[in-house]
Amino acid sequence: MNRPEQELQRACVEILHRFVPPPMEGPVWTAINPIPAKSKAVAGISKAMGLRPGWPDLELIYRGQMIYIEFKSDRGRLSKDQRQVHAELKAAGAFVHVVRSVDEFLKVLRGTGIVKKNKQAGV
Repeated sequence: MNRPEQELQRACVEILHRFVPPPMEGPVWTAINPIPAKSKAVAGISKAMGLRPGWPDLELIYRGQMIYIEFKSDRGRLSKDQRQVHAELKAAGAFVHVVRSVDEFLKVLRGTGIVKKNKQAGV
């Protein structure tokens, strides 16, 4: 199946593993909801345990900054729940980025100071 958002997220997570220092020097991070297509039972359990619809895909915490990444395909659009959650996160002081390519992800990492441009490593 064609799952461009999952493929993009996997590529960006690989960058985190390969080029970003581990916590203490680099950010602590996690995927929030790595399996978007769930059965109704699993979705219900997730909701009962506090997972909110619209929460971004990836969370990074770096030097006091809360950074959230929403992965979208070229044609992907934010849902109503995503727009609401993103607004709430921004109001709380977090940074929220919608990322549509690996290059955009790298710009976020550079813009937050998580990585510096490294031509030899290709980052």
